[in-house]
Amino acid sequence: MNKLEYFIGIQKKNALGDTSGTRELLIQGGLYAIFTTPKTSIYDFVNTIHRTWAYINCEWLPSSGYERTGGYEFEVYIEESRTFSEKIYISLKEESK
Repeated sequence: MNKLEYFIGIQKKNALGDTSGTRELLIQGGLYAIFTTPKTSIYDFVNTIHRTWAYINCEWLPSSGYERTGGYEFEVYIEESRTFSEKIYISLKEESK
């Protein structure tokens, strides 16, 4: 069975106050594909994220020559002047033949 774990966090250097009860995740370095969603309003942000993941999984990844490593995949949300976007990071390795 596949399992999804979803964490919300900040960089450790930006953590203020009482951090007891929190968990630290170490994300390995390596090769990552980075995708940026188009900027959109809050009203279409979730749909934009879903469309970007569909593009990654159905179009880009199958023809890229790469495959997932199984390492962390993460998203960074960006808000600028009432527009929203995100960067999606996917850990990759060259496709095994």
